[in-house]
Amino acid sequence: MDDLQSGNGIIVASSHAQYEFIESEVHSLCLPGEGRYTFTIFDWGGNGFRGEEDALYKLVQSVDGQIILEGGDFGYLKSHTFTL
Repeated sequence: MDDLQSGNGIIVASSHAQYEFIESEVHSLCLPGEGRYTFTIFDWGGNGFRGEEDALYKLVQSVDGQIILEGGDFGYLKSHTFTL
């Protein structure tokens, strides 16, 4: 599960997908505008991507391919705040 919130706490995107033994998963969305956002990734099992070699997540700006944030092993949850 993951959420993307605007700076004023409104959830602008959410996924309740369950990922198990997949090579790649891609979600695309258009954000409502410039501003501050918080991306939170959850793992109810608490093992994040532990044990998966080279496993990671990324938020990439589609206009220029710039990586906004990325991470890997995170336990139960990890939050990143970024500004566009």
